[in-house]
Amino acid sequence: MMSTSSYPESDEELSEASMDDMQAVVNMCGDVYHGIDYLPSTFPHLLHGPGVKAFVYKVKGELVAFTSTQLQAGGQYLLFLASRVKVAWQGHGIYSRFRRKIFEHFSDKELYPDLRHETVTVTAGNSHAKGGRMRNAGWHLVMTRHSRMRGFEASNLHQLRLKKPTHEVTAMVRDEFLQLLQAGSRHWLHLFPQKRIIHSWKSYVVTEDNLDLILGQS
Repeated sequence: MMSTSSYPESDEELSEASMDDMQAVVNMCGDVYHGIDYLPSTFPHLLHGPGVKAFVYKVKGELVAFTSTQLQAGGQYLLFLASRVKVAWQGHGIYSRFRRKIFEHFSDKELYPDLRHETVTVTAGNSHAKGGRMRNAGWHLVMTRHSRMRGFEASNLHQLRLKKPTHEVTAMVRDEFLQLLQAGSRHWLHLFPQKRIIHSWKSYVVTEDNLDLILGQS
């Protein structure tokens, strides 16, 4: 394995992922999430679907990274659904170069004339240890990069940080968030300037009609 500074960009290859890449992608990181990796069962959905496009990244023919994206809201938003980097290449800047090439692909104004934002999911203490296994807390708040995607600037991206990412904190944040939504739109619309929320890695427009869906009551 080489660092990203030890090979020319001509050795790099970005291509659209296919089912033939599945085993290589799954094997990149070995045991993930203590034996409950979601990737094998969801891989087909990460390749095909409305607005979905997945990519693999190779260096000198070696598959070193994978990511799946989805265009949303009529092609205005780009959401990264899932990503993996081969263990031996982690910490060497490979994912940054991979993302840059993906952004270059989506910067084609003829193919993607309406794309302006990258939609980012964050978790409020997204997992906790129980019985030696990691269990996903399953609630995702919303963050939207408001800067124009053409410039790839992250200066306006605000991150949610918790000092104690425990299950108790997650439950508290989730309960408070549910109470806020149920209290009526005047209490929470100001939190979502573009009226969008991400729940379970999917983006929804925040409206009264969508509340049941967002709250999992339908």
